[in-house]
Amino acid sequence: MAKHVVSGDISAILVVAQAYKNAGIRYCIIGHNNYKKGSSCKIAILELRYLCIVAIITNGFGQIYKTNLNKQGIFSLTFADPKA
Repeated sequence: MAKHVVSGDISAILVVAQAYKNAGIRYCIIGHNNYKKGSSCKIAILELRYLCIVAIITNGFGQIYKTNLNKQGIFSLTFADPKA
């Protein structure tokens, strides 16, 4: 689930992402530890690219997922202090 920062509605991530794309809003996802560890699905990453995501910021990524994000031009960023 995700919160639409303009309307305040809480919906599925893809619903919010589509609304942002339609409004021309570029956005990022903020995650937690080992974001998508064990997931290498390129289709899911292509979907994020299609929906105009700019970056995913988290404490850590699954290595294959991070590599695939970077190949699609999506920044995979990690926090400097994962305990913060």
